[in-house]
Amino acid sequence: MANGNGTEPPPSSLPAPVPRAQQALDTFVTTQLIDNSMDMIARRINHLYDKIQKAELPDSDVSDHTKRKWAQRLQHLLLTGCHVLQQQRQQLGDCIDTIEHELKEGAIGTGQGQAVSQGSIHGRTLTPDDSEVLVQCHEAKLPVGCHVAARVTRSHELWILARVTSFEEANNTYSVEDVDQGENETARTHHFVPRHHIVQLPAEFLSQGSWIQYATNQRVLAMYPNTTSFYRAQVRVPNPKGAPYVILKFDDDGEEVGGAPDVKVPFRFVAPSPADHHIKR
Repeated sequence: MANGNGTEPPPSSLPAPVPRAQQALDTFVTTQLIDNSMDMIARRINHLYDKIQKAELPDSDVSDHTKRKWAQRLQHLLLTGCHVLQQQRQQLGDCIDTIEHELKEGAIGTGQGQAVSQGSIHGRTLTPDDSEVLVQCHEAKLPVGCHVAARVTRSHELWILARVTSFEEANNTYSVEDVDQGENETARTHHFVPRHHIVQLPAEFLSQGSWIQYATNQRVLAMYPNTTSFYRAQVRVPNPKGAPYVILKFDDDGEEVGGAPDVKVPFRFVAPSPADHHIKR
């Protein structure tokens, strides 16, 4: 299609079509690794089965009617789980078939694709030397009320979920309030933080339809589950567009004996590592 000057855009400026194999793989990763519906079904099955077992103890006062109701519910959950597993098996088979077909056709596996080592946004690779979108967002004045990860101590890294309340242009400093202080506005702790100790969360600046797809092993700053504190982590599974979670391994978890399992963190609470923003250390 011609542009406003009546000329065709150069081929290199056109986005490359996403291979069907990549689309199939993204769907598989999202539905079976990142947001697997079987996780919730399995938890409900285990919880209900535990209740049924306790109800069979001699000192239990659970009525027979309730036991039958629980047993019927357990049966329904098991049937639902079987149905979901069949769907996932079919989806995995389709994904494998699509990849094998495109390998034979030479659509993938030719070594002609662009390596993505630091994640991508708007289809462009993000690297420490080429992250214009993030740099622009970092340098722009943050609106009052937006949520950020703020480093509130100088002696060590303590990043918290905070809300911007004001900006002091003279010294490029923001006043932020700790969101983990309840509903009492007067009781909330306020901090004065220099701009280079603030990371705006992606959900606060990405335009509609935009996405950050993090790459495997990419360094990020993420909110630890059940807290409002952010810690450095490493991406374990890339998050296809639309995936609600990013699967990570937090740095400190690796120091525990025997290691720790990977953790799912909501996409809105994950941000590229401050190093990728050219933040002064």
